[in-house]
Amino acid sequence: MKMRKLVKIICVSIVVALFLSIGIGVIAEISVDEENQKFFSATKKLKEDKTVVAIVNNEKIYQYQIDIQMAAQELSQKNITEMGVDTSLVSTLTEDEILGNLIKNAIILQEAKKQKLTAKYSDAKKYQEEQFELIMASDDEQTRFIEQYRQEMGWSEKEHIKQAAIEWQKEMTKSNFKNKFFDENPSATEQDYENYIDTLVECAEIEYK
Repeated sequence: MKMRKLVKIICVSIVVALFLSIGIGVIAEISVDEENQKFFSATKKLKEDKTVVAIVNNEKIYQYQIDIQMAAQELSQKNITEMGVDTSLVSTLTEDEILGNLIKNAIILQEAKKQKLTAKYSDAKKYQEEQFELIMASDDEQTRFIEQYRQEMGWSEKEHIKQAAIEWQKEMTKSNFKNKFFDENPSATEQDYENYIDTLVECAEIEYK
């Protein structure tokens, strides 16, 4: 029982990644239950809301991107409570903090593009195809979880992989950008990198709605 409660927490983090299409390559036992189904449905509905909350150098950030992460945190807190863990020990983000992270990510990707550091889509697609094949090769709860999500979204396997690859390309690009910073500044610390990103944010044209 403890394992099933634990995988619910793992599940939530995967759900966020899935609905943001960050990736599908997580190897873990996953419990598919009614609670997760409700979260799938609610999140799908949230994505229909195209309310713009900020524009970063002409790139739009939507309210649903914040709402999805807030909903995931709420579900995580519930699952943690079921495990008997003190929720005060688990950090959560406010809406403003989530928006701040979305803005930073947008700026990093924009700057990476300027520096020709954008990762190849073909590499991201190949990785996601391999991960999808590994997951689908086994008939377990994780496979059923992925299938449940895909069907809820109305995606074919090809579309699922495409969406995951698009977002995985962004993660690879962010990694390229960060690696270049440390290659050029070998004595730099993580705080130095964060300060650098903060400077980019300060110089960006940001319009809050």
